[in-house]
Amino acid sequence: MCPELSCTYTLVACACTQLSRGALAPRPPAFRCPEVILGAKYSTPADMWSFACVIFELVTGDLLFDPRSGDKWDRDEDHLALFIELLGRMPRKVGLASGLNE
Repeated sequence: MCPELSCTYTLVACACTQLSRGALAPRPPAFRCPEVILGAKYSTPADMWSFACVIFELVTGDLLFDPRSGDKWDRDEDHLALFIELLGRMPRKVGLASGLNE
């Protein structure tokens, strides 16, 4: 490793406050966490999720999640399916916190 190497990650427009809720955060779709997509309450961990997605992209050159819409699903549904495919089932409290009971 090079001790002189440093990196600063700044995406100020996307940083969320402790009280953020509801509408999609102004962040690239590939970096959105499940809580943001579901419209659930979220806070600073959403920024850490986005940061981790950026680091993955910097290291690999690929997006960790690259959601696409299809004939029978929209981009958000595909994004949630990609999360489940990689990470397994989401905790029940995430879905319940969204207010969606379907």
